[in-house]
Amino acid sequence: MHCVRPRHAARHRAPGPDGAVGVINGDYGCPELPWEGRDCVECAVRGDSGSSLAKFTQLTYHRRFAGEGARTHDFRFEAPYYWRFAPYHYHAGEVQNYLEHFASSLRGDTDLSPDLDEGIRGIALLEAIRLSIASGQPVQIPALLAAHGLGDIA
Repeated sequence: MHCVRPRHAARHRAPGPDGAVGVINGDYGCPELPWEGRDCVECAVRGDSGSSLAKFTQLTYHRRFAGEGARTHDFRFEAPYYWRFAPYHYHAGEVQNYLEHFASSLRGDTDLSPDLDEGIRGIALLEAIRLSIASGQPVQIPALLAAHGLGDIA
């Protein structure tokens, strides 16, 4: 994990054990483009078999995977559910979805996702980002996990 740190932005590269590289970008405190142009909360996933882009405040999901054309899933009709208290600020619907999924997994109706190991790896990734920002140096996630007695999770 290595952080590139221009003012108010962070760019992280996270190479996996197979050599694939994940990139995590964050812009904090920057003047934001209008949400129609660039969503302030996006998740882009790009890989050998395709790409996807979820735009949180726009409630849209764009994807193109091998063997299928480009597709856009539009969930704007769900806006009253997701933005019931304050549009684009508090995502009550998403929090409700998390709680319902967690309750369902406790009842045994569904598997917990993420599971414990995936959750620990996610927290380790966030900690590696924090440490990399503080030190300006790369942080190895397997070493970080091992330092906390969690080397078997890597």
